[in-house]
Amino acid sequence: MMTENDVNIVTARGYKHAVTLYEQSRLSYPNEMIDLIKSFYNKPNITIDLGAEIIAIEPISATHENLKNIPLITKIINGTAEHIPFEDNTIDIILCG
Repeated sequence: MMTENDVNIVTARGYKHAVTLYEQSRLSYPNEMIDLIKSFYNKPNITIDLGAEIIAIEPISATHENLKNIPLITKIINGTAEHIPFEDNTIDIILCG
């Protein structure tokens, strides 16, 4: 399992102490663009129905609390893009933004 110790220490500290500020000041995108994770953060009223379970991969535990407020996300798992904690051939689609 991925832990915060596996993430760059400067990044982990920055997110841990400024999660809310980071989420509020993050750039937004036009409505025409689908960028799942960033759109979820910036526009929680957008509904994107893929007919699939949406799993958030997030290494910073402080961010997990914010992700819990996004209804479309069904699971939050510790991990990073470099270390996705699933066996091969168990996930149909991975979207990155």
